[in-house]
Amino acid sequence: MKSHKARLPVGLTGLLGLALALGGCAKSGGGGSAAESVDDMEKVKLSFQTQAPPAHPFGIAQQAFVDEIAKETNGKVTIEPYFSGSLLAGDEDLSGLETGVADMGALFASYHPQELPVTNWFAQMQSPRADTAPHGLVQAGAALHKFVNNSDALVKEYEEHNLVLLGASSGASNVNLLCKDPITSLDDVKGTRVRVAGPVYADEMKALGFTPVSLTTPEIYEALERGVVDCELNDPTSMVALGWWEVAKAFHAIPGSGQANAMMVVNRDTWESLPDDVHKIMRSAMQNYNGRILEAGLDGYKNFAEGADAQGLTFVDPQTLAEPLEAYQETYMGKGLIDDAPPSIDDPEKFIQDWRSALDWGMDVAVENVGYEAEGVTTPEQIRDSFLAGPDDVDISKFVDALNKES
Repeated sequence: MKSHKARLPVGLTGLLGLALALGGCAKSGGGGSAAESVDDMEKVKLSFQTQAPPAHPFGIAQQAFVDEIAKETNGKVTIEPYFSGSLLAGDEDLSGLETGVADMGALFASYHPQELPVTNWFAQMQSPRADTAPHGLVQAGAALHKFVNNSDALVKEYEEHNLVLLGASSGASNVNLLCKDPITSLDDVKGTRVRVAGPVYADEMKALGFTPVSLTTPEIYEALERGVVDCELNDPTSMVALGWWEVAKAFHAIPGSGQANAMMVVNRDTWESLPDDVHKIMRSAMQNYNGRILEAGLDGYKNFAEGADAQGLTFVDPQTLAEPLEAYQETYMGKGLIDDAPPSIDDPEKFIQDWRSALDWGMDVAVENVGYEAEGVTTPEQIRDSFLAGPDDVDISKFVDALNKES
């Protein structure tokens, strides 16, 4: 499996309104001229869209994010989170955020490959992220922050959808495979149906011989339970938070491409209705949000490893699947990635080179933070031990400081 030294090749690279109840002098978000400062503004209540449940790392961090904004604005800005897609279904989040059904939220770009081509192309270049814990999680969080916030192409893509991009986040390294039965040979793959979230993962699973199936997150548990699908491709924390490990007991730590499609966005009309100092508070809260996601993600990996025995979960040797998957990823990262670049990308090689540089910086942040180099982790025992490190080996405040220096 990959170490932190994996690199990309050098040659690469209408309108619905949400009726929010008004209480006292509070009003819903939307257009209009902004007050000069938070002290001058009227109270406002905003809606926050997310597919994450409250117990997921994203949900935990999102609740803390909205609490921080309420505290820092002295209650002038309150945000109501709608967890588990209770406001907008996954495939409706882009249009809902764009038109103001939701004022802000976590957007999953994988549901919108045609509307968000740059983001989805970027999601295809995540396999070189380190797949070890804790280094891979720190590297991913740092690199995504540095790159996304400085990418004109990504920022512009969201501006075209009436959205302000606050950044991207990750609470995992690369994604892994949870199945109802162990897969110990490529012959076992034949006829095996795996739920995937987007074309990147569909292509990777096809390359191994799996049959990819598209389902929304709320459908996965029952699909696994009833045998509609045999496996789920995701991160260990999600496997626990969403209960999937209750119905599938074979864990394969394959190096599936990391996720890079969870974008924090604000409806532009809502954004422009808020004063500049609230903008600064939101951007500062975003850095703390990333730190909280990292901490919750690391804790989630640790809980996964600690609870495996009681859950009857088996860590299966992943090498049978990891080796051909890495071969496919390496091949695709050559000419295939360049050929798939959206027309709006004038210089694909520079875009990819900038991402490679962000990954290198992210690993530097990880090594400095953790205090030791990432090592090769290949056996089930090594993988489990790396998960057990959890947040104890990472200084979250130091991580947030590193992000702030790059803002």
